[in-house]
Order: sequence, then structure tokens, then C-alpha cells
Amino acid sequence: MANQNQSRFASTGSKPAMAGGISVIADEKAGTLTITLPLSPAGTVSKSGKSVLVASTNGNKTVRIGDVNAKLGVNCYVEN
Repeated sequence: MANQNQSRFASTGSKPAMAGGISVIADEKAGTLTITLPLSPAGTVSKSGKSVLVASTNGNKTVRIGDVNAKLGVNCYVEN
């Protein structure tokens, strides 16, 4: 299925897809997706209080990759 989806994503080249400070670059030739997220302010505790956030999309975000709207949700955290 990954190969099927890859062909739907037009390569964005050096122009990243942006959504709220999040950049996404799909490189169909290399078969990679590069995601850049802003770091959370130091000491930002998760809503549950169980971890400290490093970076997050804060839920699923819609990002444009080539001619497709894709959903992206990422959390990077350190457990307390």
C-alpha cells in the first residue's frame, strides 16, 4: 500500500508543505517523508501530566503533500 500512496504524492522538492509551523517534505524519489516540528517550550508538561513534551503537532493536522491533503499527528516526549 505504501507504493500505491507514494505515487499519489507529487514530490514537493524544496518547497515544504506547511501547517502551523510544521513543515513536511515528501521525496517520492528517495521514498522519504521529512517532518520538521517546532520544539515545545522547555518544561511543557503533557495534558495527562505523565510526560514532558519535546515536540508535538498537538493533535492531527492537515498538511498538503503535492496535490493530496494528508493527516499528520506526531508526539515526541520524555516520560516523567
